[in-house]
Amino acid sequence: MSESTRRERSARRIAVATVGLAAASAVALAVAATGGSYDSTTEATRRGLHRTLLAVGLPATILVEGALVYAVVRFSGDSPADPLDERRWPELAWALGVGVVFLLVGVLSYQAMVPAAVGDAAVRGPLSEPGEEARGGGVAGRGGGTGTVVVHVTAEQWDWTFRYPTANRTSERLVLPVDRRAVFRLRSRDVIHGFAVPDLGLKRDAFPGQYTYLRTTPTDTGRFRVVCVEFCGAGHSRMAAPAAVVTRSEFANWTSGDAGQPVHRQPKVSRASHRQPRVSRP
Repeated sequence: MSESTRRERSARRIAVATVGLAAASAVALAVAATGGSYDSTTEATRRGLHRTLLAVGLPATILVEGALVYAVVRFSGDSPADPLDERRWPELAWALGVGVVFLLVGVLSYQAMVPAAVGDAAVRGPLSEPGEEARGGGVAGRGGGTGTVVVHVTAEQWDWTFRYPTANRTSERLVLPVDRRAVFRLRSRDVIHGFAVPDLGLKRDAFPGQYTYLRTTPTDTGRFRVVCVEFCGAGHSRMAAPAAVVTRSEFANWTSGDAGQPVHRQPKVSRASHRQPRVSRP
């Protein structure tokens, strides 16, 4: 058997294996995407985006790498390569394919990100003053009902504060009712902080001097953590707060208990405690 014949057979095996592996990966990803439960609508949307991109990207990567290996094996040899005429259609097809991929990623990402965003004009009225939520058309009052739960989130080095204007309650713990939409109004007292609840798929920056907004609907009860994901100083790693999603009755009891009384805050992390001792010069 000649060397060229062996290369051709090896190249065919590589091509068949590449196509088979790409098809198997696509089927496996499609089957895996049918299961799983999530703790909020935001998390479900973003996980769905990740699965879709993986289902498209993994087979495409396998096909591209397989074509590269095929070309290396099939066309290797000592004989000089034959000159080829310039053809525009492969270049146009390549550019068009890349453009379609980027457009697909952009459209899918936009569809996943927009549901969690809230425009300032849409919430300025209901979020402005305590008591307005009850008159804002579907925004919940003191924890009961089925309307939207409004939470004012304030970040400062290195603490989180959560205020429920309809219940006139302030807490260091984030509490949300299950199966009710929650809208967060975020602001910072000092530097940029990153408000995030990873298990609920939430992440939005809080800026000093302006408000940002975020919304989601928890779909399962549980205990989670609020963390800061934007470096904000020496106490950044300790800037966390407990969070919980509870039943509607538990949330109503929590908001009505000690209404108007802020929780006792833990001692703040002292900036001075994070300063490095000065080394005296000889």
